[in-house]
Amino acid sequence: MTIDNLTIAFINKNGGELFERALRAASTLTDDILVVDSGSTDDSQAYAQRYQARWVFHAWPGSFGEQRNFTQSLVKREWLLFLDTDEILNETLIASIRETLKNPKHAVYRLRRKNCLFGVEQSHGSLGPDTVVRLYKPALAHWVGDVHERLEMDTPSPIGSLKGHLEHHTYKDFKHWRDKMASYAQAWAEEKYRNGKRVRLGMIPFKGLFAFIKAYILEAGFLDGKTGLMTSQMYCWYTFDKYCRLYDCEQNAKRQP
Repeated sequence: MTIDNLTIAFINKNGGELFERALRAASTLTDDILVVDSGSTDDSQAYAQRYQARWVFHAWPGSFGEQRNFTQSLVKREWLLFLDTDEILNETLIASIRETLKNPKHAVYRLRRKNCLFGVEQSHGSLGPDTVVRLYKPALAHWVGDVHERLEMDTPSPIGSLKGHLEHHTYKDFKHWRDKMASYAQAWAEEKYRNGKRVRLGMIPFKGLFAFIKAYILEAGFLDGKTGLMTSQMYCWYTFDKYCRLYDCEQNAKRQP
């Protein structure tokens, strides 16, 4: 039985086979699945049609927060669950959402998430288990941020928790990680520069070094052996790259006539 006051929404571009799995799990909860696509060239639309999802094209606005807010504006039901195309609801989480929405105690809920890198679940470090706030009443909230966006409630509200977890398949291979992180780093740098953030050139290597120490030691990435070392190095490089791009934004602005 599906939940008649719940919409599950995805923002998508070339979600691939993981998207089909995410849709399959979502379809067990609701008959109102919304996909806002920014120009896929793969089989995404065919997957959406298979699960009778609403398909809406909306050109990429350059901001994850803006794309989520546009998607939210199309929702008519009381509750909205936002999922990424590489996030799959597990059975316990499906049951928890179903039970919670029978008599909700909060207007917003947090979901646990287990991250998989190259098909391997991560236990510690920068890709260890985390939580995301995704189930909420859309009339009471909005999204902010161009990258690593976050949900903000219009009025402060306590956040409930759900049982179970999302199975999050972050990157399928190293090239996928490299390409995705490059786009994230550029979007992060441009947003931070617009908001007045600056960095001194001499501090950039230390930003990367601290990111490695944080992931490998403080977040216990070393407990994951070779995988933990690799993910900590990747997090170090991503941090170094985004601050280099931030510095580059400043230098480009100075060169403008």
